[in-house]
Amino acid sequence: MDWAGLGVLVIAIDQIFLKNKKFRLHLMPIAVGIYLPVTLATPMVLGGIVHWMIKRQYPNREEGNDPGVLMSSGLVAGESLMGVGIALLLTLGFDLTIGGVPDLLKDILSVGALVALAWFLKQKASK
Repeated sequence: MDWAGLGVLVIAIDQIFLKNKKFRLHLMPIAVGIYLPVTLATPMVLGGIVHWMIKRQYPNREEGNDPGVLMSSGLVAGESLMGVGIALLLTLGFDLTIGGVPDLLKDILSVGALVALAWFLKQKASK
């Protein structure tokens, strides 16, 4: 079976057997898992945990038009495109190192950006 057949099978199983169940099969994590390294699946797992926590806190929230799915899909696609762009620049010989900045400061800025993004998403989800 090819990958497209697997996608059709996942959608069919979800629509036929899991239509009105709490557990659903989503195609996006499977599709992303096919072509991205396993290490990039961590944000999807964390997103699933956050979604589960929100669903527990707001059990009557309608799930049909969830803007979080669109936003997370955009983040995954954007990260993938950035990876391809960076790989292209490195292949063409560009030096992308940031000179003169200590590694600890880079780490602190990275964690700060992650915390800021998490806060932003929490604010959006609370509305």
